[in-house]
Amino acid sequence: MKTSPLEELVTTYFSGLQLGILVPFFIGAIFRTAIGSGTVGMITAASMLLPLVGILGFNTPIGLVIAMLACASGAFMVFHGNDDFFWVITSTSGMKPDIAYRTIPVTSVAQSLTSLFFVYILYLIFL
Repeated sequence: MKTSPLEELVTTYFSGLQLGILVPFFIGAIFRTAIGSGTVGMITAASMLLPLVGILGFNTPIGLVIAMLACASGAFMVFHGNDDFFWVITSTSGMKPDIAYRTIPVTSVAQSLTSLFFVYILYLIFL
């Protein structure tokens, strides 16, 4: 991560855009969906985002909190079969796997977007 040109790319392509909390959200969502673990996805997204907080305008203490909350909102995205929480929900509720594969990912997307909405309200209030 340190040797990648990520900071330069974000500076070049996103410096004029006002994307606000969408960049941390999408980074969290991408890692959550790819890795499957919410915790690992959120921590990886936050560590990737740290060098970019100044560029994205999150360089205050409350800005760091809001950026992390946006990462966490993205990390709620798409619970699927390689996620242990998917199987916890399926087994403890007695849900059949075919029903779980149809309902849990949709529910997790709704959960992710709802949390993003509330983080956006915090963003408007504090930044």
